[in-house]
Amino acid sequence: MSDTAKISTTIQQGATYRAAWRRGAYPYAVKLQGGQLVRSDTGQAAAPADFVPVDYTGCTARMQLRAEVQAPEVLLEFSTTPTPEQGLIELGSDGWTALNLSAEQTAALPWGDGPGQWARAIGHLEVTYPDGTVRREYEVRFTLSPEVTR
Repeated sequence: MSDTAKISTTIQQGATYRAAWRRGAYPYAVKLQGGQLVRSDTGQAAAPADFVPVDYTGCTARMQLRAEVQAPEVLLEFSTTPTPEQGLIELGSDGWTALNLSAEQTAALPWGDGPGQWARAIGHLEVTYPDGTVRREYEVRFTLSPEVTR
């Protein structure tokens, strides 16, 4: 799979953050029609049993958030083997990828537009497969929603 999925998500300061997405493919071309996934060749509904998920067994992943792609400052990191400051990436054999931050971690995120603060960021989630292949699976645009209840 070579297409990078583009996702948008919001982190709420002070709340536990978990976002999960699933990657995979059908053995035939599909399209979204009327809110339903259908076969491109027949127009019939794509059968859920035909979906083949990506198998992330033995993979590792990492992601750095920056204000923009070329920005030098790393705002936040996620990893499958995180340090206490980093968010956790979970990878499943069933195609699921999940990003996790504790409420304490999100509360510590510096919201704003001043130096060292942020309200929006972009991250590329890169997966390293057991054979050494690295793929950019997701491009994620983050919005940080400030906490009022402190």
